[in-house]
Amino acid sequence: MKRISVTAMMVLLAIWCAYASVSIGTYEMYLRSEILNGEGTLDVIDEIPGTLVNGIRIYVGYHEGPYSSSMTINQCHPLDGVTPVAFELVQAEGADTQGGDVTIYIAADSNVSGLSSALVRFNTNDGWIREDESGSEEVSVEILSFPGAVPLDDVRSNVKASVVGEQLKLEAVPGEPLGLDTKIVGFCEFSWPKDVKIPAGRYEATITVEIVDGN
Repeated sequence: MKRISVTAMMVLLAIWCAYASVSIGTYEMYLRSEILNGEGTLDVIDEIPGTLVNGIRIYVGYHEGPYSSSMTINQCHPLDGVTPVAFELVQAEGADTQGGDVTIYIAADSNVSGLSSALVRFNTNDGWIREDESGSEEVSVEILSFPGAVPLDDVRSNVKASVVGEQLKLEAVPGEPLGLDTKIVGFCEFSWPKDVKIPAGRYEATITVEIVDGN
């Protein structure tokens, strides 16, 4: 009887295990996430905030002198529009080189799901202006602008720049953002005649950089 009981219990256990492995119900959880255009492109660049346009984060800074391919955006100064930047308007007598030029550098990074673009416009307004005691404009010195784009092979970025008239066009393609390696993609050199015959006085100038939708 004991053998029969043990055998019966083994049979019942086998039947229970067979039924226990049968799926009674199935539940599924679906996950979805969306990375918005431009997310993941916020670099830590000293004092230069990034402007986000169409998924392209654009950094604008300036540095004295003509364009240098070795310049990085971290070496540039911010355009805060508050503190006047002092430059030599004329070449110092006996100087070997002309001083006073300035270059605005444009660095860009992107994280876009499709083709996207932005435009960077440069305006030198009325150039260097000297005012007389009454506040009226008396003498002006023209500021010349020379925008340029860094060759894409040198940038190795998913954002490229091209010169369109007097402005830069930034075009982004889908690709992994570069993070802390954001590169300079374009620039604009500003220069003016170094004429020692310019009348003495205090001169002021304003250079405007405008970033607009390019799509």
